[in-house]
Amino acid sequence: MTLFTNSSKYASFKKKSTKDIDTWTEKILCDELAAYLSYIMITKYKSNNLPYLVTCTSFGLRIVAALFFIYGMNFQGAITFYLSMISDSMDGICSRAIFGKDPELRGTLDVMFDVIGLAALLCAIGFANPELRLLLLIYAVFLYIYEFGAATRYRLYSKLNLDVDLTFDQNLHQQSGDVKKSFMQEVYLKVRNTFSSRGFLFYPTVVDAEFVLLVIAPIFGFSTSIIFIAILFCAIDALLANFSSLFISMNYSENR
Repeated sequence: MTLFTNSSKYASFKKKSTKDIDTWTEKILCDELAAYLSYIMITKYKSNNLPYLVTCTSFGLRIVAALFFIYGMNFQGAITFYLSMISDSMDGICSRAIFGKDPELRGTLDVMFDVIGLAALLCAIGFANPELRLLLLIYAVFLYIYEFGAATRYRLYSKLNLDVDLTFDQNLHQQSGDVKKSFMQEVYLKVRNTFSSRGFLFYPTVVDAEFVLLVIAPIFGFSTSIIFIAILFCAIDALLANFSSLFISMNYSENR
C-alpha cells in the first residue's frame, strides 16, 4: 500500500500534522488510525475542502449514533460514535497538513458541530433511558463548566498574545525566560513532564469522558458506575480548565 511504500513520507506527515501531546483516548485509540487514514485521503484527494468534509462526516456520524441510542441499539451507537471520534481526529490532522494551521472557520465549525452532536447524543440517551436523566444532567453541568473555563482560557491567551498550543508555563518560559517557580509549580511540572514525555496529558479530559460515556457505557448497558467515571473525568477537566484560567489571570502579570 502507498503508506508502507512511502514510510519516510508518512513519518514526516505524521510528525507535522499530529499533536505531540494528546488526550489518553485520542493518543491510544484514535491518533494512529486517524493519521493513517488522513495520509491516504490527502494522497488520493488533494483538495482544500477535505478537512471541512471530514468535519461534516464526524458530525453526521454523531447524529447517526444518537439515532441508534434512541432505538436502543447501544452497541451500534457506541461503534458509530467511536468512528466519529476517529474522524474528529482526522479533520484536525488534514487541516494542519493542508493549511499548516487550522483555519478559524474549520475550527469554529468543529466546535459548533461537536457541541450540537453531543447535545443530540445526551438527549437521545436520556429519551431512551429515563432513569439516567439526572446523571446525564450532572454530566452536562460539568461539561458547561468546562466550556466556560476553556473559553475564558483561550480569551486570555489571545489577549496576552500567548500560543494556544502551549501550556501556560511553556508560554511563560518562552516570553520571560527562566522564572522562579513555587514548590507547587515545580511539582506540577514534574507530574506533567512525566506524562508529556510519553505524549499524554497528565489528567483525564472531556474527550476521555465522552469515550467512557458514549462507547464503553453503552456496551455495558449504561452501567451507573461507568457513567460515574465519565462524570468524574468531566469534572476533573472542568475544574482544571477553570483553575488554569484563574492561574493565568493571577500570575501572568506578576511574571512579565
